[in-house]
Amino acid sequence: MICETGISRELLDSEEVRKIAEEWNFPLPLSALLLNRGYRTKEEITAFLYPSVGELPSPFLLKDMDKAVARILPALEGKEKILIYGDYDADGITATALLWSYLKSKGVTADCRIPDRFSEGYGIREEALSEAKDRGIQLILTVDTGITACKELSKASSLGLDVVVTDHHECKSTLPECCAVVNPMRPDCSYPFKGLAGVGVAYKLISALECRLTDEDEKTVNERLLSQYGDFLTLGTVADVMPLTKENRIYVKEGLKLLDTGVHPGLSALLRLAQGEKRMKSACTVTTVGYMLAPRINAAGRMGSAESALRLLQTESPLEGEALGQFLCSCNLQRQLEEAKIYKEAEELLHSDESYKNDRILLLWKEGWHQGVIGIVASRIAERYGKPTILVSLEGEEGKGSGRSPEGCNLVELLKENEGLLLRYGGHELAAGLSVKRELLPTLRLALNALKAGKTVGTEKVFKAELELKPAEMTLRLASALSALEPCGNGNEAPVFLLRDAEIYGIQPLSEGKHTKLILEREGLRFAALLFGQPTALLPYSEGEKLDLLFNLSVNEYKGQGSVQLLIKNADLAASSKKKREAEKEEFLAFCREDGKSAQSCVPDRLDFTRLYRFLVQQNGQKRNALSLDWILSNTGIENPTILRIALEVFRETGLLIFRYAEEDWRVVEFSLPRNTQKTDLEQSALLRRLKG
Repeated sequence: MICETGISRELLDSEEVRKIAEEWNFPLPLSALLLNRGYRTKEEITAFLYPSVGELPSPFLLKDMDKAVARILPALEGKEKILIYGDYDADGITATALLWSYLKSKGVTADCRIPDRFSEGYGIREEALSEAKDRGIQLILTVDTGITACKELSKASSLGLDVVVTDHHECKSTLPECCAVVNPMRPDCSYPFKGLAGVGVAYKLISALECRLTDEDEKTVNERLLSQYGDFLTLGTVADVMPLTKENRIYVKEGLKLLDTGVHPGLSALLRLAQGEKRMKSACTVTTVGYMLAPRINAAGRMGSAESALRLLQTESPLEGEALGQFLCSCNLQRQLEEAKIYKEAEELLHSDESYKNDRILLLWKEGWHQGVIGIVASRIAERYGKPTILVSLEGEEGKGSGRSPEGCNLVELLKENEGLLLRYGGHELAAGLSVKRELLPTLRLALNALKAGKTVGTEKVFKAELELKPAEMTLRLASALSALEPCGNGNEAPVFLLRDAEIYGIQPLSEGKHTKLILEREGLRFAALLFGQPTALLPYSEGEKLDLLFNLSVNEYKGQGSVQLLIKNADLAASSKKKREAEKEEFLAFCREDGKSAQSCVPDRLDFTRLYRFLVQQNGQKRNALSLDWILSNTGIENPTILRIALEVFRETGLLIFRYAEEDWRVVEFSLPRNTQKTDLEQSALLRRLKG
């Protein structure tokens, strides 16, 4: 594993770190983390650890906020017909729900419009504006959209529609002409925090309105509004992966508390359904929001219409909230199945064409891939191979694609250099969308990979850890103290640590083998380490081998007792174990080449063959067609890996088995069992006869 650490051991022992540790009674590693993240003085550390609602910047620091309020207040007083125009992702949906709920509390029930991902796509449509005019709409408020809709909003003006834009996306050189454009990303906006989500800008709008309507101070207004809408604000901010620093840190801290109390019945029902019957007793976290709530809210727009997700946030009925929550969970399950299908097909395309191995940018296409899911799959493939990845769904003569890129490659710049081959494209550095003619896809693939090397990332992935820990530093005190950094997320990540040469002392399957627990040992200390999503049957490591690993440090609570627990993010064999494996591999290959020593001790006996074949038949019946050698050894009683490999080769020679070693790891076998009704004589194997001498 190639790994860079952000904090040197010298910094850990520095006087500045020791001073922070003494002042705050923190372990040295936590003090070094704070210093590394830019918090040096007592005032800076206090502001980070204990953010206050009273420190929120005034909403009127946002350019055009005064104009927006000046147009909306008379609309509320005059009961004008208002349309909220949102977006189909979780940020846009929560922003729409937040603004709708606030206006409703002021006696105005606004119409809401969220475009259809498939028939309309992102942004404001001229047809929708004409429909709004026909319905008697007088004022349109956009949330999470509108900043680039100059042409469309010019149409709105010609129709006599007033528009207030609230957005957080990058601006183009020209802003829309309308009543007000509220966006912290405006070049002429001096607002001190640029990391607001779309729902964050919508929140600033309602806080400005509330200040004018009540004449209360901003702290009082924010405390009240966050107690009503903080959960919406948190959900949209986390789902849109906005930085959890400064202002957003305050919002998310307050919003997580609100999620625990269950103010909105629809959101409470969704949380309960997402967690299942075995609901965790611990408080709601950023992980809960990011991995349980956000995917289900997003699934509505990905798999069909986002209207059901919006209604879930709007409803005041627990019964309706339960029904909508169940529907969103089913949408998310459908999304997961579709994602797994597309991922499998994309991997098959990569393995069916050897030339993809040389591509620095992966472009894959297929008929009928779900447009709402290909972006997620592109992200997974980009993460796995460390390469920019674009997946294109074909329909007729056109394809619509979604791309993701690791850091270090600007995807939009790559597309811009090939815009002559594209019908449309857009996005930002790490995520982009495009449309392209079917016939031009092979040409586009060649063109993307012909760009100079500086435009892409390297194929060898470099992992990053914030600090390398020694076993003696991995204490319960440190694991507990790290909670001071919460809420963690983008911009304030949970610290990733590095531990080298940790020996595997024990391996335990969890949740019927879906996850794996390792007992690691180094320097006489043992630690429990969890590999979530790693089936034990596919674990490519053995007891006694040593690992280098990246991990988060956490506290495991059991029967009132706390213990240190490692949550493994990535692991690789340590250098010593890699060397040992290479020797083992060479020894086996020597047997197969007939230039190794004849070894009677490596010959499988009849019992070995019987146990192995029965086990493979059993696993095949359970739809398991990939297994680690260690899993096979532990379930068959075969003495060592060399005997097992020879037995597998004998089965292959005699037609009992088709198998290959996994591309990523020589310790994992992918296999299938041909239908064989005839008795097979294993003595016909040339390898077996030679080894028996």
